[in-house]
Amino acid sequence: MYRAQPDWLEDTNVLTILVVDDEPSLLSATQALLKLNGFRVLTARDGADAFRTAAAELPHLILTDWMMPRMDGLELCLQLKQYFVLRQIKILLTSAAGRPRVHPPLWDAFRKKPVVFSELLPLLNKLLEGQAPRSPTNSASMRQSSFRWAPLPSRFPF
Repeated sequence: MYRAQPDWLEDTNVLTILVVDDEPSLLSATQALLKLNGFRVLTARDGADAFRTAAAELPHLILTDWMMPRMDGLELCLQLKQYFVLRQIKILLTSAAGRPRVHPPLWDAFRKKPVVFSELLPLLNKLLEGQAPRSPTNSASMRQSSFRWAPLPSRFPF
């Protein structure tokens, strides 16, 4: 017999994507399409909220717009690259304005808006290739172990 599972249980052991956009209709449409394709989806309305969410949840990939209030997509990429654990997150940057002229790029892939979902899904799968699903509880333990202090071995006998 099939039993419905709570949302928190369904979200375990799947690939997580953080979608960042200041346009509510685009954010909710992208979220719905990604959920239908089996991803755990987190959302943020600007780069500052996205940074906090990424640090707390450690998504596998961030799909972010470039032009946003408070903190734009480029600043988000720059902030993520400052931390070892966060710089491992794949980033797909999107913009209606075209590709930013930043060298080397701070993102893994770029797509000009409007992004066609039938083209987006294969790109996401390619960026996520080889990544292992993890539950949110595994994210927390990974986060803690990544920042654990350990003394370096010494050559001097004490």
